[in-house]
Amino acid sequence: MKNICFFLLALCTSCSQTTEHLKKTNRSSLSNQEVYPRLIEKNLIRIFSYNMRAPLFAIDNETGHSWKQRFDKIAAQINYYQPAIIATQELMFFKDKHYDQVADLLSLIKGYEFIGYPIYQGTDGLNEEMIGFFIQTKSLCVVKTGKFWLTKTPHEYKRKADWDAVRPCIVTWLRLKDKHTKKEFYIATTHFDSRGSIARLHSAQIIQDVMKKIAGRTAVIITGDFNMMMDVNPTGQEVYNKIINSGWLFDVRDRSQTKHIGPDGTFIGFSHSKWSPKEGQEPNRFDHIFVSKGIEVRREGVINDRVQKGRLFLQGGVKKYKKLFEYETTKPSDHSIVTADISLN
Repeated sequence: MKNICFFLLALCTSCSQTTEHLKKTNRSSLSNQEVYPRLIEKNLIRIFSYNMRAPLFAIDNETGHSWKQRFDKIAAQINYYQPAIIATQELMFFKDKHYDQVADLLSLIKGYEFIGYPIYQGTDGLNEEMIGFFIQTKSLCVVKTGKFWLTKTPHEYKRKADWDAVRPCIVTWLRLKDKHTKKEFYIATTHFDSRGSIARLHSAQIIQDVMKKIAGRTAVIITGDFNMMMDVNPTGQEVYNKIINSGWLFDVRDRSQTKHIGPDGTFIGFSHSKWSPKEGQEPNRFDHIFVSKGIEVRREGVINDRVQKGRLFLQGGVKKYKKLFEYETTKPSDHSIVTADISLN
């Protein structure tokens, strides 16, 4: 796993040479285009932020949502939509349980490599969440990588979490070069604490402060699962406002040249999860993509593909947009994909 985390560093030398819309959106503002399109514009970079759900829960195995029953569906989504960047949350490596989510996906998706860091240092990702990226190597070159923590000491690792968080949260960042335009930009991804509402509020400030210093005047994209729950205090709206009111980052929904595609919420849950939306309830919007100035957003959306009667169907419906895979579950993950197609000014 250590090799998976850092093997792209060898490419850095050669490359250096040569986002108040958490509230429900009026459905009338949604695009008539129900299915997020395949990318045909060569000048655009497609970004996914995707919480793929860790294989931690025994009930998933009992209800048909185990990782081994889901990862080929996730791979099918990646192969169909062809994102250049997939920012991931909840990918794990369990040596004792013979789970390696990164390796499972890399065995089915072609032309991608992975860079990520485990939350707890010194473990090589063993039995721990990795925060990182799948990078499409034909589109992008990795110039530099790094990490920091959403604690009182961002650049000093410690196992103890601050404020009301249950564990320290890590940010993984990359400096990338677009092979088509030769322009460079930064992207960072994270997974805010699921319990600590005060910690999430502090994290929203820290991730901006640190990335500003790292990036300088270079364009920045920040993605992740921000766990913006609306029924806690501080609320998800307050965390969201801390980001978009900074004047530095903008929600891609506000910057897009086209109307939002897909549903509003992103945490769809599995039926047995206590966090899953109840019948008739709009899912919370946990997952986001934010951009700084210097980035143009052509389109954005939420991809909510489903599995019906053993087949994976794109969100537009079962007749025209279907992919024939033999599946047994109802959702590839308990989070939908948040996506944006961007270009660099």
